[in-house]
Amino acid sequence: MGLLFKWLGRIIGGAVTLALVAAIAAYWYAGRANLYQTSGEMTLPVLDAPVTVFRDSNGVPYIRAESFRDVIRAQGFVVAQDRLFQLEMVKRAALGRLSELFGDATLITDTDSRVIGFHRIAQDHWRVLNDENKRMLSDFTDGMNAYITLHADDHPWEFQLVGAQAELWNETDLLAMMLFYAWENGANFYAEIATQSLVETVGPERAAEIAPLTINPDEPGRARASSARYGSLGVDPGAVDWTRIVRQSAGIGGSNAWAVNGARSPGGAAVVANDPHVDVRNLPGFWHPVGLITPDWRAVGVNAGLPGVSAGRNEHLAWGVTNGYADVVDLYVETPDPAHASRYMEGDQSLPFREIRETIRVRGGDEHVITVRFTGRGPVISDHDWTPFSESIISVRWAVAEYPQADLGIKAGIQAQSVDEAIAAWSKHRMFGFSLVLGDVDGRTARLSTGAAPIRTRGDGSAPFLVDGQDNWTGLIPGSEMPRLVDPDQGWVGSANQYVQPYNYPYPFTTFASPSWRYERLQQLLAGTGEISVQEHYDAQRDNKNVFAQSVAPIMAAALAEDQTTAPLAVILREWDHSDVLDSAAPTVFQATYRHFARRVFGDDLGDATEGYLSFWYVWQQRLHAIVLEGDAVWGSWFDDARTSKRETRDDLFRLAGQDAIAELTEAYGAGADNWRWADVRSMRRTGPLRLDGLMGRLTGNQTYPQPGSGETLNRALFGFSESGFDPQWSASLRMVADLSDPDKVLAVLPGGVVGRTRHPLLDNQIDAFREGGLDYLWFSDAMIEQNAKSKLTLGSGEEQQP
Repeated sequence: MGLLFKWLGRIIGGAVTLALVAAIAAYWYAGRANLYQTSGEMTLPVLDAPVTVFRDSNGVPYIRAESFRDVIRAQGFVVAQDRLFQLEMVKRAALGRLSELFGDATLITDTDSRVIGFHRIAQDHWRVLNDENKRMLSDFTDGMNAYITLHADDHPWEFQLVGAQAELWNETDLLAMMLFYAWENGANFYAEIATQSLVETVGPERAAEIAPLTINPDEPGRARASSARYGSLGVDPGAVDWTRIVRQSAGIGGSNAWAVNGARSPGGAAVVANDPHVDVRNLPGFWHPVGLITPDWRAVGVNAGLPGVSAGRNEHLAWGVTNGYADVVDLYVETPDPAHASRYMEGDQSLPFREIRETIRVRGGDEHVITVRFTGRGPVISDHDWTPFSESIISVRWAVAEYPQADLGIKAGIQAQSVDEAIAAWSKHRMFGFSLVLGDVDGRTARLSTGAAPIRTRGDGSAPFLVDGQDNWTGLIPGSEMPRLVDPDQGWVGSANQYVQPYNYPYPFTTFASPSWRYERLQQLLAGTGEISVQEHYDAQRDNKNVFAQSVAPIMAAALAEDQTTAPLAVILREWDHSDVLDSAAPTVFQATYRHFARRVFGDDLGDATEGYLSFWYVWQQRLHAIVLEGDAVWGSWFDDARTSKRETRDDLFRLAGQDAIAELTEAYGAGADNWRWADVRSMRRTGPLRLDGLMGRLTGNQTYPQPGSGETLNRALFGFSESGFDPQWSASLRMVADLSDPDKVLAVLPGGVVGRTRHPLLDNQIDAFREGGLDYLWFSDAMIEQNAKSKLTLGSGEEQQP
């Protein structure tokens, strides 16, 4: 989910014309408020019985219906009211149809979607879904379509400004959008491309030395490196075009989630905390909050324009969601048939490529036709500039596409009444590779991995697999055997996207996971046996202590102190408490120096490929940390710069990196640490729904403000490695703490708002509370929903009006 709004912002903003700017100005001065009806009565013919929608001061809809089907229909209706333009853009991205609106600016994005074929895969999934799941999707789209057809007068005016109309949805559109999210959630195959590019640049043996390192913090001392045997494709190192893959490298959103058992919670029931991390720069944000209420069930929480609740609570259970990075995608190096260009080799057998043609309509231009070739594993992505190896045929295999399931597990998951029921339900879920965190009213807790993780008999998914005629996949890891942790003695479970595979786990699960530092900080905060209040959970989500810096900064400072030029940096680091707070220059000094240090460690080996490789944080970050701690005795050849006559040490490189940092910071911000406070060098830049810059951006909702934290803190605010400066791109998209002993509410604050409409007062009204640690709530009980209601809308089915 991390890349989605990043490139949507670039696309929409980049496609703005003078005519569009003029139209925005006309709307602005005409006073068009972009509002819609939230009180009184409306007709929703798809309902079986009337539905009531209360909204609180933040605009959160609480939907009270007589049946589950009606509550899902009404959810589709209200999400269309609040987020129709946003969802239309996501749907078009999934279907490969953005270029119909934005021309050549989105042609690469549309081509990518057509090559993977989310629309084709959605049809395959629809064919195998059971009736209950089909009904849920149909009910949701029925509600959306009722709003689109019956209330065209109050559609978001963004549609008119970009020259589009809201189109009706069908069930496979919704499935395609889910698959689009799932692809971004689980497509760590970009790291495979980075690893293979590293092999081609430095050779297999040298690449194996710095293979990605993963650590399960619950099993300290058992770090794991990839076990794959890297092999070269015979590509000329100078021909490896890293620019082709850097655009894909930033998709490392993450999340924090944990659940504390009843013995450590003041009310005796479990408490679940969750802050999912995505690219939050575009307003109103990723998540849409909602309450769903029927006579025998209720849930409140958030979702991303889909039916149900992705993170939230019901009367018996609370759940939070993080990216589990289950490796569900592999790349394959195909062998062409030397005698027939239209065929490929499957061992000794020659098989024809299957081909389909996709036609992309381009606004202001001709139709763009692409041919997608397929092997038995999946589409050939190397035909479409997805890899930097122009002479190799690379196909991609996605387990979610290959193994469609009859049951999405959503309804049973959100209606589960215990941890055990939730595990049974979510174990069936194969679309998203989550680490789910669960807690129930009886005080039990669990962490559960979901997703379509293949059983690999050869290879571990860290690099492309050379096809030899024998399949290296033999099905999926059974849901009952996916990594899980239930009711541990420590009294809590958690996920910070860390490696969760136990040391003796029988299957290759992933080689791509977050470094362990956020989880290690969580271990520090949750250590002991005492009770932890809701406020303390909320404070932990905003915690800025950098455990990574705590281990590296003393080594860095000791090296910097030995050079007159860099000695002032050492003073700053030695006085630091390793908290990435805004009023300190130490986070800036540390991050700038370490970034240059990474370049110096790898630069002589990688040359022009250095920035491309380092753009993939998770590929190298844990490994370089180990290199720093183990020092010259083990890693001397990597510290030595082969381009000089001197033999450099680790500390030499820290001093050189310190000099680099001083030069960079002085040029960008001025001389002296007084100009280098964390608040001075990084800002969260939020844009409105139209993603405009400059004056029009300010007029349509853009905001800029300093952002504490870093990529290594629980209060995560990660910047792109190769971006200039330190502006964060990935941060918390929600802070939620659900105490199941509280019958009335869930603490929940968004870094934006509920409504995705330009100029709407609820587009960004929660930003200040989110920044400042203010408290806000989703209401759970009927009494609190009605007490806090600011509007009430009755949706009639139309039947009650008949004589």
